[in-house]
Amino acid sequence: MLDFMHSKCLSKHHWQETKESHPWSSGERSTQMRKIIGIVAILTYLTVYIIIAMTIGTYLISSPKWLQLIYYIIAGVIWVLPLKPVMKWANTEPQSDQDDYV
Repeated sequence: MLDFMHSKCLSKHHWQETKESHPWSSGERSTQMRKIIGIVAILTYLTVYIIIAMTIGTYLISSPKWLQLIYYIIAGVIWVLPLKPVMKWANTEPQSDQDDYV
């Protein structure tokens, strides 16, 4: 009887150790999920931005070339600015509970 209980305790202890060291532990899953959500957010944002920039660009066809050039330079650079916070959030590692005790 004791051997059976001892083996159950060992297997439970072993399971807890492997759960923590498993590559898909909760911290790893959280990081992967953040990256997936970040990719979807970036692709959605870029799709909407391109459609809006294209629509505005069609209204500028009859405008002077210098105005078109300024618009396309600004539109070609400004799309990057909103992506920085999303990329920073997606690449942030989750804080572990052990950090609170240190």
